[in-house]
Amino acid sequence: MQKYSIQSILDLAVEKLQDCQLEGPIGSYRIRPDADAEADPYASAAAVNIHYMLDRLPTEPEKKEEWIGTLQSFQEEETGLFGEHTHTLSVSAACTAALYTLGRAPAFPIPSLTEMQDTKGLTHFLQKLDWCGNPEAATREATALYTLLVLTRQVDSTWREFYSNWMHNETDPHTGLLRQGCIAPIEVDGQWTLLPYLCAILYPASAAGYSHQPLCLPWRLIDTALEVMEFHRELFFKRRGHRHLPWIFCLSRSMRQTAHRHEEVRQVLTRFIPDYLQYLETHISQGHFNGPRQIQWDLAALAELQITLPGRLESDHPLLQILDRQPFL
Repeated sequence: MQKYSIQSILDLAVEKLQDCQLEGPIGSYRIRPDADAEADPYASAAAVNIHYMLDRLPTEPEKKEEWIGTLQSFQEEETGLFGEHTHTLSVSAACTAALYTLGRAPAFPIPSLTEMQDTKGLTHFLQKLDWCGNPEAATREATALYTLLVLTRQVDSTWREFYSNWMHNETDPHTGLLRQGCIAPIEVDGQWTLLPYLCAILYPASAAGYSHQPLCLPWRLIDTALEVMEFHRELFFKRRGHRHLPWIFCLSRSMRQTAHRHEEVRQVLTRFIPDYLQYLETHISQGHFNGPRQIQWDLAALAELQITLPGRLESDHPLLQILDRQPFL
């Protein structure tokens, strides 16, 4: 069995986190080492996820409470939202998920989400998302809402079942992707591909995993993921977006729920490892492995590979998968 050490990557992740950590309260991080010394809520939330995966979260009560206080300080009391600019729903979900990882909740509720606790409001919210034009943004926003309401226990199992059923009913029966009526190749780097829809499945899959619910049509997801890699492999090994983790996660979680092409999937993931590690080495050498938000995606991908292919990736301590703790990055 060919084995690969990833310890140098994990050591570098720790080093980069230290470079991004700001003076003052524990838990304040900037977006990258060369950025202005301004705490960023997204980066600070990502730092929690990275520390969790490395099993390095603080154990001392005082440090833990200080970190929780830092994250809660990003929340606006009036609106309940985190962050001051765009994508506030996603930022709020990321911070809420980070607080949940630390065993705590946001300090204030989010009044604007009250109507989504009703199934009619939820349906309206989901239907207005841009599933056809920007599927990744659509599933991200949908799972951000899910994260905010479920992790803070604002909704019950009836709401979660309705959410899951909506996703299943809207799944394309031929590809296993979201959303029916939208699935058509999108141009990515000069190629027409279903890759954006495949990447979008990460969030529904992580939400399903958190809720201990089945994936919809996992055998179709396997077929689609293998086909995308076969015909559009060169799209993966570029520094554009987050394409590796969704593909890995889609296959690994589908393998748990169906025997369809099981050995083939395992072999494809095994062959993927050296190419992905080479990509990371290039990524690192070019100075792009430096911000918490990017690093958390790469570590989550490595964690999923380490779990799915036992013995292939070696590290001093096994990685934990943050998406087994909470469903949002």
